[in-house]
Amino acid sequence: MISFFLSACNSIPSAPLNLRVNAAERLNPDTSLVSLPVRLKVYQLSDVTLFKEATFRQLWKSDIATLNATLKDKKELTINPGETLKFKMPRHPQA
Repeated sequence: MISFFLSACNSIPSAPLNLRVNAAERLNPDTSLVSLPVRLKVYQLSDVTLFKEATFRQLWKSDIATLNATLKDKKELTINPGETLKFKMPRHPQA
């Protein structure tokens, strides 16, 4: 399982988000216990209220409609078991 929540203040709006995600070797097992990739969604929001109130299913199936005007940017990535992802994401000025 991979889960993380980032929060930042607006005092440095020009600084990019530098993220590093490490996935365990035993990740997201199927019925045969074979590890499978995981899809990550990284959101930049102007307010976290709608995100906190949303269910997993709402965010997975209709995140744009669920997060509405609070969604300022979104990046989707796939991480494989045992993999480390490093990426930069420009910070949205309203997030």
